[in-house]
Amino acid sequence: MKSVTKVQYSVQYSRRRKTIVLKITDEGSLKVYAPAGTSRTRIEKVVNSHSSWVEQKIREAGSLPQQLPCHTYTDGDVFFFHDEPYVLRLVKSEIPRVYKEDSELFVCAPNLSKKEVKKLIEQFYDDYGLSLFSSLVLKWIRKLGLDDVSYEVVMVNYPKRLGSCSSGHVLSFSRRSLMLPLDLLDYLALHEVAHLVYFNHSVDFKGLLASHMSDYKERYNRIKQLRYRISHI
Repeated sequence: MKSVTKVQYSVQYSRRRKTIVLKITDEGSLKVYAPAGTSRTRIEKVVNSHSSWVEQKIREAGSLPQQLPCHTYTDGDVFFFHDEPYVLRLVKSEIPRVYKEDSELFVCAPNLSKKEVKKLIEQFYDDYGLSLFSSLVLKWIRKLGLDDVSYEVVMVNYPKRLGSCSSGHVLSFSRRSLMLPLDLLDYLALHEVAHLVYFNHSVDFKGLLASHMSDYKERYNRIKQLRYRISHI
């Protein structure tokens, strides 16, 4: 790590890059992406010229909800659905089954090894998510008048993204997105369905979002606030 006054940063060089870019990670550290051969003096000048922005973004990162601990997949572990915690309960059973009841997540199976419990929970998230997003997408398909458009809804395990829409009209949603509140998932569904109309993030695309969800920017910002917390399931 290098230091300039009070700003700490690391540098990554690339022959393909033509400009210097600053990025604040969710952990609150500054990363500098620079063209190969860029002098330290030049980098320090850019960092110092953006010191106020850097300090503001570091403060914002520090205010993010804390990342959840890695799962143990043992009794007492905690999983989130729609921002609500569910305590894991393991039950020996001949018939594999996963279900939520009150504030508990029950995994019933003859084999309760961590590997098997993890597999069953991930499948439960995917099955639940496919049902939920299929319903939300269908709602927006109808509201946007896209009944004649063919599409497919799938659940994926994106490490960073929460959703996507392919040129082939496959609407993909991240498993970990299910940790978000339901109203934010409604926004995600609208966002991806809107890409069936505008395959970009143009002014027209944003106008379409605003015309059907007046507070879409607020919902988007709430997702950004929760992004670190839902970095993994």
